[in-house]
Amino acid sequence: MNIRLIKSLAWILISILVALAIQIPMLWHGKYAFVLPNTIIVVATILSIRNTVEFNEIGLHQNKWFRYILFMFNFFLFIYLLNRLELLTGIIDSMNMSALIVSKTITLTESVDLFKYINKEYIILSIASFVSMFVYNIKILRSFWKNSTVKRERKLI
Repeated sequence: MNIRLIKSLAWILISILVALAIQIPMLWHGKYAFVLPNTIIVVATILSIRNTVEFNEIGLHQNKWFRYILFMFNFFLFIYLLNRLELLTGIIDSMNMSALIVSKTITLTESVDLFKYINKEYIILSIASFVSMFVYNIKILRSFWKNSTVKRERKLI
């Protein structure tokens, strides 16, 4: 069995479990409208940090096309998460609870506390995700540059 594959799958599972654990307060109060974007942002943050720290240990990074696809995917993911962040902050600024969570039993104080929690959680994870995706893309570009200089030096010799 490939240890790298098991380790990657374990990290994906851990990031999904952390995403669900972070969203438990929202899910307790009713139907949370941003479950998918919030899960994506937590998973992207954890996996980007992991991929940045262990860049050379991930076997799929050896393939040039896989790195290129990841590089482009990070750009699209960045735009998507920025759009979701703007939409969520607009909903929180307008205090529109029905657009955020569909619930019949939530009180005013619970909704205010929930707004604060969602706002802090989403902004902190968005910033962490943006920074980690940026650093991860820098690592990918650096690996392209490193491999191209090695090939150029071989041609000169």
